[in-house]
Amino acid sequence: MSSPAENFIQSIHPAFMENDDRHAEKLVEADNVKRLRAFYEAAARHDFEKFADSLTDDVESEIFGPPSLPFHRKLTGKAEVVNGVPKNFAQLEDQLPVLTAVISQGDEVIVFGRETGRFKASGERYALRFVQRYTFREGKIARVSQILASDENAPELKIED
Repeated sequence: MSSPAENFIQSIHPAFMENDDRHAEKLVEADNVKRLRAFYEAAARHDFEKFADSLTDDVESEIFGPPSLPFHRKLTGKAEVVNGVPKNFAQLEDQLPVLTAVISQGDEVIVFGRETGRFKASGERYALRFVQRYTFREGKIARVSQILASDENAPELKIED
């Protein structure tokens, strides 16, 4: 049985190909989607050496969302991102991410999804929708922009095997 994170990661490439009869012609885009999947896999395994190797030295990461979310909002440079991202994830538990779409054009990959879970500190449940925009440069992630929105009316997400 796969974990919710594994299901999310495994669905990235099929979502990229979905509804696009010409996806086989998009070699640059397919390579970036593969790189993104490897990035997510490294994060899920807590392999922060491989995670760091997927980033440019001057990488920027920014999260836009409700002020109540307890995340590092802006991280600049590989060291800040490698240290800050795990701290953000460490504040969450019972995460159930669901991928809803992947769009890639040139050096950009955009991931759409939703997630439910719980904040560790308060035990409070959350339901979010998200858009993550990854910009690649020379085969590495140079920028990550995330938009998070509360999805208070979302039903409890259930991951099917």
